[in-house]
This record gives sequence, C-alpha cells and structure tokens, in this order.
Amino acid sequence: MNELPQSWTTIFALVAQWQGPLTAADGLSVSELDALDEELDKPLSALVRAWYGAVGKCGWLNSPDAQLHLTPYTQLEITSLWEDLEGENLAGTEADYPRRLVLYDENQYLYSWVILEADLSLPDPPLYIEDADGVLGTEYLLLPSTPRFSDFAAQALAFELISNANHALELETPEPLTDAVRLFSPIADEPLIHPQALRFWFTEGIIAATMDDTWFCAEALSDETKVRFEASLKEKR
Repeated sequence: MNELPQSWTTIFALVAQWQGPLTAADGLSVSELDALDEELDKPLSALVRAWYGAVGKCGWLNSPDAQLHLTPYTQLEITSLWEDLEGENLAGTEADYPRRLVLYDENQYLYSWVILEADLSLPDPPLYIEDADGVLGTEYLLLPSTPRFSDFAAQALAFELISNANHALELETPEPLTDAVRLFSPIADEPLIHPQALRFWFTEGIIAATMDDTWFCAEALSDETKVRFEASLKEKR
C-alpha cells in the first residue's frame, strides 16, 4: 500500500521530530507480511498490514512498559475467546463469542481491541473493545471502539509517544505540531481509544494526554502551568 492515511503521515512526522524517524527495521518486510498472511490463512486488512509494515517491530511500542500493547506479529491469530479458554468459566455457548483478531491490549490485559473475522476483508475495518473479565460491567462485552482502524492506530501511537516521552518536545519548525492540532483537536472531547476517560490536548505549544487523573505530557508541567492549561481547556468548551 503506497498511500498512507493523512493521520499516519501526521503522527509519523511528530514521531520523527520527537523520537527520531521510523526506519525499515521498525516494521515487517513484505516477505514477513506475506508469511503472516499465509500463517493466518487469511489476508490482513490492507491498513493493518501497512501498520505492521511500519511499526510491527518498533521497540518502544512493543515495550512491557507500553500503555497499549500492540500484539506481537508472532502472536497474531484469528480465534474466539471461547477457543482461547476452551470455554472454561465462560457463560453461554461458543456461538456467543465471535472469532476475531486481537490487535491491542491495555497494559494490564483487562480488555483488548479487536477486528472481527468478518471485517478482515475491509481495507480499514472497525475496531471493537473486548472485555473478557467484566471490567466494564458484564461478564463478557464486545462494544464498538472506532469505526476505522487507521484512526485508532494514529491515536494509539500518539498516546504511546506522549506517555513514553522522557524529554520535552523540541521542534525546529512548528508544522508537525500544527498538523497534530488540526488532526486531534476536533475530537479532543472523545475518548476514542480507551474506555477510561482518555483525552488528547494540543494547545499553546503543549501536547498532553489525560486518563482519569493521570497526565502524560510532552513536557513537564508545573502545577502553575497545569492550572493555566486546564483553564484554557475550559474556555474552549
């Protein structure tokens, strides 16, 4: 796939400015992606394939410290939760648990983001949150997350970029940050990738994400700066 979504171009530019550019070594080769399709016995969706081709081996995205764990390409498989657990301690019947491809897990593996097997033929399929342990209120729950995988992937990478930052973002030119503002600001009030209260904020040169009461920031915010920052957010609502 030659043409990447604009959201990916934007976030890759921000990664390049902050962590250094992604290289071929950060992703799977064409032959590795072809072997993966063969192992799954079904082709990956075009943009899922492109995502693993870009970041499937990226060290800081596959770190145990990551907030959102990208499923290692060596562990990708199309199964149902029933098959995974052989039906043990699950309510209902096998038909209640659709076959899916698990792409991301939250850091405590309490829930996952999945693509349903029936949607794998779509180039940019929707994602669902699978709650296997009743964290969100029931024994088993499958609920819509984002209508397009490409949007989820860009948000997830932005979140990891922010939460893994160990230094302030320093830009030689403002374009990547300006593009990020344009990309994320219209959806800043929507918790697109996480069932908890996750928000992305881009304003006045500060880029940050909040989840519940935890702040992940591009730069260390003093209490005074944080107060001003929160005040500016309230004015925007």
